[in-house]
Amino acid sequence: MKQILTLDLGGSSIKHALLSESGSFLSDYGRHETDTESADGLKEKLKELRNQYAGQYDGLAVSMPGKINTKEGRCVTAGAYHRLDGTDMKRFLEEIFEVPAVIANDGKCAAYAEAESGSLKDVANGAVIVFGTGIGGGIVLNHKVWMGSDSGAGELSWLPTDFRGIFQKNRELYTSMWGGNCSAHALTVHFADKKGIPETEMDGERFFRDLKAGDADAAEVFRDFAQQCAAGIFAMQSMLELQRFAIGGGISAEPEVTETIRANLDELFAESSWIPCSKPEVTVCRYGNQANLIGALNFYLDQQ
Repeated sequence: MKQILTLDLGGSSIKHALLSESGSFLSDYGRHETDTESADGLKEKLKELRNQYAGQYDGLAVSMPGKINTKEGRCVTAGAYHRLDGTDMKRFLEEIFEVPAVIANDGKCAAYAEAESGSLKDVANGAVIVFGTGIGGGIVLNHKVWMGSDSGAGELSWLPTDFRGIFQKNRELYTSMWGGNCSAHALTVHFADKKGIPETEMDGERFFRDLKAGDADAAEVFRDFAQQCAAGIFAMQSMLELQRFAIGGGISAEPEVTETIRANLDELFAESSWIPCSKPEVTVCRYGNQANLIGALNFYLDQQ
């Protein structure tokens, strides 16, 4: 059985592990320093991982941000790795690792992992929502990850939340979108603003520590966050009528995140009994931070 090196190119680090074709982890799940500022810098970081796993892998499966054309192996856009926009990423990686490589969008990787054997395994139609620097995710229809007409489906950061604000002159467009208001990053930024401290001094760990300690400002920011999360799911449900939404990202490890989103969604549906669509289930992703690696492997196997 072949061994596949899986990588998740994130904005702050590269997650990595060696997996078997059956999805078993053959090495510890690790993190490696990355470089988002230049293609050459990233290449050097990847060479370090190549050397670390030398002689152990037969193929390469990569999850990364951006609009990714998996069939062509090309980054139309590359998210935090914007220097790679338009790059033939398959060729870029195969020149470094010297084995067949497959790339896929990180949100779609998470959705594929959950649909194949995780929290969405027993439903035909669902979605994964990953709260991080933005809001990533993927939509699953008839047990398959929906790629869209041009590989751009499931980019949930761009779901409008302020239809009037989008057209205001001199506005910051992203603040009118779900990702600008309701990501994990936005949560800590809003709390930092509330406390009057620099954004760099705030992170998720401190926010949830203060929330659990009864901080009134944290409670207010979290209440607004959970309500906006529920509103976004409500909007998606009115269009797609999915059976289940699975919540992912680092903050999903905090049980109150999924619980509070679910409670707010219940409230919305209770107040909108006339809405034609049914109320979906809301649960947490099974695979957590490993979902992108598992999903990348699934995409790799599909291409073989």
